[in-house]
Amino acid sequence: MRQAGKFKSIHKRISLADAFAVAQTITSGGVLVTSDHHEFDVIDSAGTIEFLWIR
Repeated sequence: MRQAGKFKSIHKRISLADAFAVAQTITSGGVLVTSDHHEFDVIDSAGTIEFLWIR
């Protein structure tokens, strides 16, 4: 929860649910599978986590 809160405070545009998805991906060291370019393109360009784009 803290990781999601920190991420949400940095990236104000991202929804709370998406902040939790990013936090879980960071915590588990996994890959975030999504098609939501609208909110995640900025995070992808920062190289914070790995994304698998499904479209």
